Amino acid sequence: MGVWGSSSHNQSSFLHECRCISDGCKGSSEEKTRIFTSNNLALFSKSSFFHFQWLAIFLFFLIFGKGAVASPFTYGFYPGLTYDSNEGLVMSLNLGFYYQPDSLVQPFSSGIDPLRIIYSTKGQRNIELFWDNPSFLLKKIRWNLYAQYYRHLRYDFVGRDDFIYLPPDLSAIVDDFYFYEKERTRLIGQWQIPLFPKTALLTGFSLNRHWNKSDSFSYLNFMHSRGFISNREYSGGSFYTARLGLLFDSRDDEKNPQSGWWNELIFSPTVAGLGDFQFHKLFVMVNCYGSPAESWVLTPRLTFQKSWGNEPFFSLVEYVNSLERYEGIGGNYSVRGLTRNRLVGSEQLTLNIELRYMTFHHEFRNEQFDFQFLLFHDLGGVNLSSEPLWMNGYGAGLRLYWNKVFLITFFAGTSKETGLQFY
Repeated sequence: MGVWGSSSHNQSSFLHECRCISDGCKGSSEEKTRIFTSNNLALFSKSSFFHFQWLAIFLFFLIFGKGAVASPFTYGFYPGLTYDSNEGLVMSLNLGFYYQPDSLVQPFSSGIDPLRIIYSTKGQRNIELFWDNPSFLLKKIRWNLYAQYYRHLRYDFVGRDDFIYLPPDLSAIVDDFYFYEKERTRLIGQWQIPLFPKTALLTGFSLNRHWNKSDSFSYLNFMHSRGFISNREYSGGSFYTARLGLLFDSRDDEKNPQSGWWNELIFSPTVAGLGDFQFHKLFVMVNCYGSPAESWVLTPRLTFQKSWGNEPFFSLVEYVNSLERYEGIGGNYSVRGLTRNRLVGSEQLTLNIELRYMTFHHEFRNEQFDFQFLLFHDLGGVNLSSEPLWMNGYGAGLRLYWNKVFLITFFAGTSKETGLQFY
């Protein structure tokens, strides 16, 4: 069993203990592995009844969901159904209200989901509210409010910084040994104040509270018992941050851009004297959209995040960008083809490149459909200033843009560690 780590630790002892846990030294660890796995299988067998209940509720909303349009207002309650290799089948119930006058051209619209409940067959339980508004109440100021209660019964943990777990049997990272239970409440408020054409000043705050639980036989517990995860962060904690940054956005369409730039530079310090942890983050993102030929769009993207201070392991996966709320290196929003949060560290960098081809445009009964086929290659790395570790993924996908409002995507990616992953 392999571990990639810094020379400042006793790696030989660490490697030996990892082998014992995985391979069953002296027979005891192997027995514990069977017990741990069987308990978790029993838990998820019991939860299959709840999967059925959620599917029934989803079908009810699908049949009886309603909506109304009285321009410029739209409201409705409706179900959502997606599949993600990391989450399994993801079902959601949504109650939404949207405002988009004719004078307010794309890419902006105002929207609120007063009730969005998400349930996945691989452990996610999520209730969230998100308001995104460019100028409805505050003229010329785009502001966002995001509130969330999040619980995940099987959240990924395969190490951090100098100790990223690299088992020789690469499929082993899906075992229960690499998961823990994560619970979080979060409130984020942000304001984008125009400075120059296409340029805005970002200000905001974030309030966060985390709770963690792990089985006595898990990699998280192992790292804690060996001192790589502190007592303070092991069970969770709270932190409160401010946000200050610059945004440049010249995209022709926010959801489906064909040309332009989307760049962000954000600094997020914790508020001194409040919460259990004190740390600071710097986030940089550069997105470019261009057309090398008719019907083709090339979209390279770079993201970089660095953290200083005593940031807890459960916060390292969280980015401090302006709108999207994705986590970690690995999965749909960073390196497709890797498992979620495969790389985690105080220095994280991702490079993505997509080549999209407009397959065809179709109009049917006043409905507009744009279909795109794409190829992608993603690269992610951590510990850039010491001993960098890089992993990549690649694949293909489809994008359906419906009425210039709804974007439906499908990606299939793979890497040397995984089989085919779907998003």
